[in-house]
This record gives sequence, C-alpha cells and structure tokens, in this order.
Amino acid sequence: MGKIDKEKVKKDLTVSTNTLDNAVDQQAGLVWYYGEQWAEAEKKMKDAKLDLELVEAQLKNHYYAQGKITVDQMNALVTADQSYVDASEKYIQTKYDVDLLYMIMKALDHKKDSVNNKVKMFLAELYPEIKQGMVDESAFRKVQAEIAHKEMKKVIRPFKGVKK
Repeated sequence: MGKIDKEKVKKDLTVSTNTLDNAVDQQAGLVWYYGEQWAEAEKKMKDAKLDLELVEAQLKNHYYAQGKITVDQMNALVTADQSYVDASEKYIQTKYDVDLLYMIMKALDHKKDSVNNKVKMFLAELYPEIKQGMVDESAFRKVQAEIAHKEMKKVIRPFKGVKK
C-alpha cells in the first residue's frame, strides 16, 4: 500500500445532486478499493508489531546476557536502541495508515446514507406522491416502472427508424 492520496479520497467521498448517478455507480467499487487497502494496512501493522516485539525480545536477551541489570535499566537501553526506535516508528506509521483507512471506510458508509437520502429527495421532486408520504407498494412499483420505461426509451430512441 502506498501513501494515501487525501485529495483523491476527498473527491471519492464527494457527492452532489449533479453527480448522483456516478456516486451510485461507483460506491461499491470504492468500498472494495479502500476496504482492500484497509485489510492490507492491517496486515502490515500486525507484521510491524511482530517485528517490534521481536526486536524488543532480542535486545532484552542481549542486554540480559551482559550481566546483572535492573528491569528499568534494561527497558531504558531497549527503548534507546536505534533498531527498537526504527521498528517502533514503522509500527506507529502502519497504525496511522490503518486508522486513516478505517475513517475512510466510515466516511464511505456515511456517503452511502447521503446518496440514499439524495436519491429519495430527487425522486420526491419528480413524483409528488412520494413527497406526500402516500406511497404504498403499488405506487412505489409504478414509480420504478416509469423510471425504467424512461431509461429504456433512451436506449431504444437511437435505433428508432433503423430497418433490419
């Protein structure tokens, strides 16, 4: 996983009435894309934690073998060792990446809710029966059929008048 492009994330999380179709079409792909990055980042974080624990154990073993030393002295020597500092920094960075991707996933979930609400508002403007809350199952099916019919006309219209 590379560095997270925060500008791309902002763009991916933005939704407006003008981009509603794209938002609906892209939502599942975005969840997959960032979910895969999140899973990869979690794996790297777990690997970094294991590396940190290994470095710590090796250093403690090394310092313990050098003679009598108190626990506080050993901990001070371990945490000051450059290999421990490097492993610790790597773990902290991978934890940051996991936390950031977690927040992106939460934002995508919020975006899903936002898209659903914008779709409902858009449909309410087109179909007053939805806005008035008088929608039963048959009225909802009627609205769905009308939308499907309009979309089908868009596809069929270019072929109108074309002979076989």
